[in-house]
Amino acid sequence: MAEADADGLASMGAIEYAAHGDGLSASTHVQAALLLTGRGGDLVPESLAAAAAQARPETRTRLVTELARLSARSATAEHTELWMSLICALSGPASAA
Repeated sequence: MAEADADGLASMGAIEYAAHGDGLSASTHVQAALLLTGRGGDLVPESLAAAAAQARPETRTRLVTELARLSARSATAEHTELWMSLICALSGPASAA
């Protein structure tokens, strides 16, 4: 995920779900794509939090890292809080331990 490419992220999400059954990665990438296209109002961080609670720590760490890198490259002042809501949804329960 070297570039902030919304179409690429959405396609990646579809492949992750269809080919690998990885709903958490798929949902994370689709939600990042929504944010990149200016559709932050369509985000559902709660769905990430529920799936992240069941995910392996390595998966959560990978996804948090990917979102942090994307947000650093593409965050605007009005979207910073939305990026953080996605990152917190993925890392929330695990970071409390």
